[in-house]
Amino acid sequence: MQNVSEILFKYLEKKLSTFSKLTKSGQFLFTCPNLSKHKIKSKTPTATFLPNSDKITCLICGFKGTVYDVVRELEPEKRNLSDAEITSYLIGDLSLDMYKELDAYEKYGWSLVPLLQNSKNPFETNWREIENRDKIRWVKWLNNSLNIGVNCEKSKIFVIDIDAKKV
Repeated sequence: MQNVSEILFKYLEKKLSTFSKLTKSGQFLFTCPNLSKHKIKSKTPTATFLPNSDKITCLICGFKGTVYDVVRELEPEKRNLSDAEITSYLIGDLSLDMYKELDAYEKYGWSLVPLLQNSKNPFETNWREIENRDKIRWVKWLNNSLNIGVNCEKSKIFVIDIDAKKV
């Protein structure tokens, strides 16, 4: 799955003619999406991600937000869209394949099972009988905050899950 910074940078490159980014002390600095409203113009990028977060902040204007807020800032006609609607827009507009790792599961012919969010419990009661080998269906599960697991029997694979406090 693509990370937030890759998606944001691809979007900003498309929307801001003056977009630039650099890495300083392991931290990304990039052009603030709110640059047109800066009172003090800087020659270097002024926005960054807050540590351990997908939140963006600008060191000059104080802009704070997520990728969704950036889209709402740069495209006022999208201000009333939900995060899910903006995600769909970005996937289409930037030609993103958000779940590229699913290609391997599809290639191996695995049958996947939807799991309850943050759980190993199946979402469907008849999961043992159903074969789910369709990437589009898997993506819908993930987009609806479900997890996925492999139906080992239908996929004809063995999995060894070792849970040990000491190795």
